[in-house]
Amino acid sequence: ELDDVDVINLDALFRGYMMSVHQRVRRTKKYPRAAVRAGIEGRVELALLIDATGKILECRVHKSSGVPLLDRAAVKAVNRLGNVPAPPSQLSWGRRTVYVPFVYKLG
Repeated sequence: ELDDVDVINLDALFRGYMMSVHQRVRRTKKYPRAAVRAGIEGRVELALLIDATGKILECRVHKSSGVPLLDRAAVKAVNRLGNVPAPPSQLSWGRRTVYVPFVYKLG
């Protein structure tokens, strides 16, 4: 049985892991040139299915930016990545879906 301290530690571990996933994914982001030229901005939220080794099993648009060009660019960036850091074993990961925002903002 988990006590409050264990739950807090697991929560902190999960938050720390998610920060590392977000950082890794954000580094792959490329702003499509056509969108830059057209002054298009937007926010895409992706759903990533990640296994216990950090392999990205699936990537799909969870919340569209409303601009297919930006949505496709975000998915392409994650597919190029292939994997993220493996989750800490204490999280008993298995497979989980996590949500990662991509913000395309000019200037």
